[in-house]
Parts: sequence; structure tokens; C-alpha cells
Amino acid sequence: SEVWERVLFQSLELLVDSNDEPLAATVDFILKAALQCQHLPEAVRSVRVRLKNLGTEVSPCVLDYLSRMVNSCPDVGEAVLRDIDCDNDFDDNCSTMPCGLFLFGENGPTSERLHAVDEQAFCVSGHFSDIYILIEMLSIPCLAVEASQTFERAVAQGAIVAQSVAMVLERRLARRLNFASQYVTENFQPTDVVIEGETIEQLRAQRDDFTSVLGLAETLALSREPCVRGFVKMLYTILFKWYADESYRLRMLKRLVDRATSTTENSREVDLDLEILVTLVCEEQEIVRPVLSMMREVAELANVDRAALWHQLCAIEDEILHIREEGKAQISNIVKEKAIVSQRLNESEATNSRLKSEMRAEMDCFARERKELSEQLQEIESQLEWLRSERDDEITKLTAEKKVLQDRLHDAEMQLSQLKSRKRDELKRVVKEKNTLAERLKSAEAARKRFDEELKRYATENVTREEIRQSLEDEVRRLTQTVGQTEGEKREKEEQVARCEAYIDGIGSKLQACQQYIHTLEAQLQEEMMKHAPLYGAGLEALSMKELETLSQIHEEGLRQIHALQQRKGSPAGSPLVSPQSLPLSHGLYAAAPPPVAVGLPPALIPNGVGIHSNGHVNGAVGPWFNHN
Repeated sequence: SEVWERVLFQSLELLVDSNDEPLAATVDFILKAALQCQHLPEAVRSVRVRLKNLGTEVSPCVLDYLSRMVNSCPDVGEAVLRDIDCDNDFDDNCSTMPCGLFLFGENGPTSERLHAVDEQAFCVSGHFSDIYILIEMLSIPCLAVEASQTFERAVAQGAIVAQSVAMVLERRLARRLNFASQYVTENFQPTDVVIEGETIEQLRAQRDDFTSVLGLAETLALSREPCVRGFVKMLYTILFKWYADESYRLRMLKRLVDRATSTTENSREVDLDLEILVTLVCEEQEIVRPVLSMMREVAELANVDRAALWHQLCAIEDEILHIREEGKAQISNIVKEKAIVSQRLNESEATNSRLKSEMRAEMDCFARERKELSEQLQEIESQLEWLRSERDDEITKLTAEKKVLQDRLHDAEMQLSQLKSRKRDELKRVVKEKNTLAERLKSAEAARKRFDEELKRYATENVTREEIRQSLEDEVRRLTQTVGQTEGEKREKEEQVARCEAYIDGIGSKLQACQQYIHTLEAQLQEEMMKHAPLYGAGLEALSMKELETLSQIHEEGLRQIHALQQRKGSPAGSPLVSPQSLPLSHGLYAAAPPPVAVGLPPALIPNGVGIHSNGHVNGAVGPWFNHN
């Protein structure tokens, strides 16, 4: 973006003293660079300043490029419109110039048709390019409305006058004739029958100038500014002079006559259209006949419409008379029906009074009967209330007796359940103690056997290591005695000694690591034994009530499983776990010391079945039986 900005500001300097194709190429590059760096308003302002300085000397190729640019890039057109709206830098002489009609020659070449090209036209030539672009934008649908509004504001401010528009139309008509002649020349050449698309587009644009400018004139005619209305008169005169073709003139006159004779137009607009028609008739008396014929057609159409309306009015009046006659007949019928209805109303009123008297007598009779029934109802309700009170008393007495009986039954059931629970608890406790002692005995014996085996293996390995170390030391002494034979042998022996010493140091470090690992395993074993001590009946005093309850649940679950296994095997009384003869006469609090267990050896040296799992427990051991958290 910064690079584009620098290029843009350097390119703006090339606008000075440039025209024709260099100016068109420079403007093209400036606008494209401005679109890239978001500086389109500044670029449009610089280009308009250069075009103002050139005035009517702007090259046709530059104007053609600007026309193509606003057609292909709406952003450029909108930027030009905004810059023209914000442009207050025009000569004060523009507002003091005469706005009267100026005459054009009837005959002669195109360059001599404009009669009022004098010093006043040169004073207003600075907006030549702006008017040229605005007229081009009138044919672009997305910019036509904004271009018309901008044109109107410029005319109201005095920036655009009729002379400038005449000069622009002259230039555009000249370009159209040049393109038309070029088209004819190229079309009649047998070797070149292809016409460029750009030329066709320019011909189409030139052909649409009349429609666009005529639409602009009709739009400006709606304005209330006096200077704009004066400009509209001048613009119609210019169009009438420059577009001398009969189709253009008839089209213009037809639209003026339609607007002047329209009943929906404002009186001020009708007056302006009539003034324009009078001005055109004064300029060209030959158009009086077509104008009058158009007005006669309008009058004939108005007479036809009036006759049709007259017939419609007569038909409506006949219909109204018919409706009045029907209304009178309906009114007479209504009067007759009203008399019949009034007679029926009198008869109904007499019948109604008679029925009211009969109804009153019946109401009195009903009132007496109602009074008697209400007295009987009160008497029955009093009796019913007395019976209800007696029933409530009986229900209350029976409810109290029922409650007493239910309380006694509940107490009896509670006592029975307590007795049962006590018996069951005592039985469970006895069985649990027996099973616990049996399990402790088995686990202690197994642990002692494992520990003995580990100690034996560890002692054997230590003896083997000492023998290896002694042999290595002997080899070192023997090698040391043979040192000195030759320098080469000495160096070799020294290297062998160094390697042996390194091996001995490695063996020593490994031995130390094994001893540390043995101590670690011993500590872990002691910790696991402390964790599982309550399962064997030791250290129960340090446990909380919740932990004791958890321990009780564990043993009860084990007893249930044992009973189930006994029932499945068919020997419930032969199991050593619950047999009183198989249990030692010792309590869980005074259990014998557990047998030695082989601890401290690495996994590779522990015999099969006494390995260490990844959770830190010895094989066969279980996890903590309660959660300290």
C-alpha cells in the first residue's frame, strides 16, 4: 500500500502539461493506483483540476477513456460525483452571465452551428469535462439518479450554464458523426468487415445522448429554483436546435404537449411546459402545425372521454331514479309491515300481561312450598348432625384402641428382632474369629517359607560375588608381578589392570545398589505389613469406628463366600477354616511373629511366585483394605 501511495503521488506530477494519449495513459495509471491504495478521492480531484485547466482543449481520447472508465468502474463514477458536489471553486462570473436564449444557425457545417461561442463560453469552459462525464453517467442506470441530482445542484449554484452544455453536446455530436463516417468507411471496405466492439459501444452511447439529456431536462423541470427552470428552457432550445431530426423533435414536442395538457401535473410545471412550447414555436414557426395537431388529438381524446363520462353520468342518473322508485315501493311495504307488526305487538302485550299474572300466582305457591321444604330440610340436617357426632366419637375411641394395640405389637416385634440380631451377631463373631486365625496362620507360614528361600538365594549370590572378586584380585596380583618385561607388554598389562579395576568398581557399585534396593524392599514390606496388620487382628485399637465397620464388612463378606463354597462342595462342617479343632488357641491381638520373608532383592533375583507388582505389593498380597481418605 505504501509503495502504491508513493507511485501515485509521483504520478500526479505527470498531469502537468500533458494531453492527448499521454494524459489518457497517465489518468488510467493514476486511477488504478488510487483504487489499490484507497486514495481515489485525491486522484479524482487532481485529474479534475487538470481537466479544468485544459477546458475545451481536452483531447477526445481522454474523454473517451473517462467514458469507458465510469461505465466499467462505478466506484470511479461515484468518486467523480462526490468531488463535483464538494467543488465550490468556480468563477464568480458564472452567476453573473446572461441566461437568455442564444441563436444557432439553421444551415452550415457542424463547427459553425453554435453561434454564441465567444468570450462568455470560454469563461465557463472550465467545467467542460465535468459536463461531458455527467452526460455520460446519465446513460448508466446505477449512476443516473445521482448524476441528475448533481447536475441540478451544479446548475443551481451557477457552475453549469447552457453554453457549456451546448459546447459539450457539440463535441459529442461531432464524435458521433466521426464514428458514423468511420463505420461507413470500414463497412464498405471488402477487406475489413469486422468492427471493433469499442466503436459499437461508442456509437450506442452517442445515440442515447438525446434520451438521457431529455430525461435530465424533464427531471430539472420539477425543480423550484428559478435559475434551474431558466436553464431548462435553454436546454430545450439547445436540444431542439441540435437534434433537428423530425423524430427527435416530434418526440420532444409530444412529451411537452402531454405534460402541458395533463390534469395530474402541478400548475407551475404546466406553466413551464407551456412557456417552453411558446419559446420553441417562436424559434421555429414550422412546428406550430404539429403542436396544434397534437393538441387537437389531445382535445379529441378529451372529448371522447367527456362523451364517455356523459354517457356514464346518464346511466348513473337512470340507475338512481330506478333506485328511488324501488326505495319508495320498499318504504310502502315497510309501512304496511309496520302496521301488522304493531297489531301483533299489542296482542302479544296483552298475552304477556295475562301470563305474568298467572306466573305471579304460581310463584306465590312455589314460595309457600319452598318454605315448608326448607323447614323439613333443617329438621333433617339437625338429626344428621347428631348422628355424625355419635359416629365420630365411636371412631375416635376405636382409633385410640387400635393405636395402643399397634404400639404393643411393634414393641414385641422390636424385642424379637433384637434377640435374633444378637444371636446372629454372636454367631458371626465366633465364625469370623475362627476364620481370621486360620488365615493368619496360613499366611504367616507361607511368608516364612518365602523369606527363607530369599535369604538362601541372596547368601549364595554373595558367596559367588566374593569368589569372583577374589579371583579378579589374584589375577591383578599375577599381572602386576609380570610387569617390567618389555615396555609394550607393560603398557598392555597396565591397560588390562585398569579395565579390571573398572570392572571391580562397577561390581562394587552394583553391590551397593543391590543393598540399597534390599533396604527399600524391606521398608516397603514393613509398610505393607503395617497396612494389613488389622486384617490379622493386630493394631485394632488405633482404628476409627468407620474403619472397624469396614473391616467387619470385609470379614462378613468372606464368611458368606466360605459358607457358599462349603454348601457347594457338600462338606460345611469339614472345612479347616471353621472347624474348632483346626484353630490355634491364640487371639488376634497376640499373634505369633510372622515368618521371615525374602525382601530387598531385585525382581530378577526373587524366586518365582514372590515378585513385585507394578503397584508396589508383593505377589499374593492385596491392596489396602480401607481408604484413608
